[in-house]
Amino acid sequence: MARILLTGATGGIGKHVASDLANKHVVHPLSRTTSVDGVFASCDLVNEVPQLAEQREGEDAPKIDWIVHLATTYKVADDLAMLDNLIAFAKEHRVDHFLYVSSWVVHFPHRPISASYIEMKRRCEERLLASELHQVQIVRPSVVVGDNLSWTKTLKRLAPWSPLIPHGFSRSFVTVDEVSEVIGDVIAGKQPSPVITVLGRRQPLAEKAAEHQEEFGAWPCWLAIVVGVAALFVITGKAVSPDRYWPTVVLVFLVGGAFWMLLPKLLGCLSDYFAGFVERRFEPSSERDVVALCNRVNDNIRVRGYDNARLYFQRPTSPRHTTVCLKRFCKTLEIDVEKQVAHVQAGANFGHLLPQLESRGLWLENYPNYHFISVGACIATAVHGSNLDKPFLADLVNSIRFYDRDQGGIVTLQRDDPGFGELIFNRVCPQNHIVLSAELQLCPRQYYELTTVSQPIEKLRFENIADRSTNTQHYEVRINSPHSRNAYLQSYRQFSSGESCDSAVPMLRIKADSIGRKWNMLQKNAAMSFLTSSISGAFINYEWFFTPEEFQRFWHEISGDRKRYRLYKLLVRYNREQSHLNTPYHGTVSIDVTIRNTKRMLGISTELFEKFRPLEHLGKYSIERYMKKHA
Repeated sequence: MARILLTGATGGIGKHVASDLANKHVVHPLSRTTSVDGVFASCDLVNEVPQLAEQREGEDAPKIDWIVHLATTYKVADDLAMLDNLIAFAKEHRVDHFLYVSSWVVHFPHRPISASYIEMKRRCEERLLASELHQVQIVRPSVVVGDNLSWTKTLKRLAPWSPLIPHGFSRSFVTVDEVSEVIGDVIAGKQPSPVITVLGRRQPLAEKAAEHQEEFGAWPCWLAIVVGVAALFVITGKAVSPDRYWPTVVLVFLVGGAFWMLLPKLLGCLSDYFAGFVERRFEPSSERDVVALCNRVNDNIRVRGYDNARLYFQRPTSPRHTTVCLKRFCKTLEIDVEKQVAHVQAGANFGHLLPQLESRGLWLENYPNYHFISVGACIATAVHGSNLDKPFLADLVNSIRFYDRDQGGIVTLQRDDPGFGELIFNRVCPQNHIVLSAELQLCPRQYYELTTVSQPIEKLRFENIADRSTNTQHYEVRINSPHSRNAYLQSYRQFSSGESCDSAVPMLRIKADSIGRKWNMLQKNAAMSFLTSSISGAFINYEWFFTPEEFQRFWHEISGDRKRYRLYKLLVRYNREQSHLNTPYHGTVSIDVTIRNTKRMLGISTELFEKFRPLEHLGKYSIERYMKKHA
């Protein structure tokens, strides 16, 4: 049983928290009057440090174990003053634990117009974390709803007008009981994370407000709409000539409707507060914020690396979920030239990492054809390059630090540790193990010589692909379109900067095909990146993995009727088995496929998947997910 100093106990959330905590602990509410139990003197927390009341003769002052700070004035200077006074009390009386109830708004993106409430919460967190108190924890609830709470009252006022609320406005709602439970778990030691964001459930504001409609529902709104439309017809009839009447009415409706649909996005771009109504994704830049958002209390999140799944593989996050995108969690923590290792955060991508390595005379033995893929995604999914000795990017990983959402702690796994192989490619508990950082094995700077041999497609044989692949370090087969008569057998020879290239074949600095080179250039520009992601919606890209024997059957199927199986940009690779890391993806033949995004081609791909049941690349488009969705 802990002894707790609680501020804000008379507020809407504070009353619930105080009542729940009192069932298991001794709670001392701090107020402007002397506490009922006589432990604390009256205190104006903005202007003075809390003081213990004078004790009766022979009694010792109680030892406070926790400070739980919920009180707020909604003013930056006053809230900082309150926090400073509580920190002073904690240091003077050696309080072991300090819990600050902040807000999810600290995750909101920065915008030209900034709300003082958001600035206040951010600065209070910074002040507390810099206080050097023994143990500090922060809880960041989203929009808290419950009896007599301010947001519940707001929803009730909005309820009759809910049909008018743009659907683009949404919030994450959490009940006061859930917040109280998390605070109780923190005090009980069940939530050791220093910062916990409690997101609750994402829901359109109009839908949430409609839940509070009373007997007559939204009739005032519908009445207002009818009156407004009637007024529009009347005003337009008086303002324009009869021959322009209907074009003007249609134009007004179109412009008004477009403005109403774009209003949420417009406000979200201008104001950080309104961004919280529009953005369903967070892009944390610190490990503390990543762990806070991925806490196990949040079962409605989807963690993405560079978010290529949304941009290029038609896998947007559901409106009911919140995306945690790691593209800003992308620091290169250390490059050890002597040991030839790099320690990078999970969101680091190869477009930024490779130039850093090159400047130090280092390189990676393998890397993806498309560079803007995060390191974390290469561990969570079967991302590969053209290297046969180490076919997957995960084969270069020496160690992984990840957040175990089930256990609530950060774990480090070395390559030789039990469980390392199971963690790779999300084979167990997808979305429950969040990669935070990894150590990659490096090599001296490598250059490449590409040899391409053209061969008629009907003469292609894959029976000995494994044997053929032992004669070279890099080998792949490319077929550009269903109309192609020839396949291109490509092999790379790599050599270090100290070696000479005697061949007349030009030396390559980067190992990537022509499409890959162009794509990597486009991704460096935000406007071009948006354009390419828009165009990519017309196509679907997936990748399947087969045993060599199964791949022969599959190849015989698709090559026998190329008019039906209209598959583009085929890329075939052999993924050599590894002695140090054995997964179902090693020892397979993979085929990367692009199809047109049509119902017919998705149906044909579904038939192929059902017939051969290959392993899927979980970072690309999933035919199995498509099947389940349309079952």
